[in-house]
Amino acid sequence: MNGPRNVVVGDLVLEKESRLGAPKWIGVVYTIKYDKYGIGTAFLSWTPENPNYNKLYRYGCTNIHNVRSKYDIIKK
Repeated sequence: MNGPRNVVVGDLVLEKESRLGAPKWIGVVYTIKYDKYGIGTAFLSWTPENPNYNKLYRYGCTNIHNVRSKYDIIKK
């Protein structure tokens, strides 16, 4: 699954603070780990530091894929 909304290493993820707002945080996917069920977790490096990002739990690839109002993806 490598469609336009599926993140891969090297993609930029733009996170908006609100639905209509401009992107506030810019992240780069630096690794993706998959569990035994094939569910991906994206590890991102943010600029500036994103207060919504939990370094322990990271972001689920499915969440980035599905929440179009909050995340924009720029493919590498």
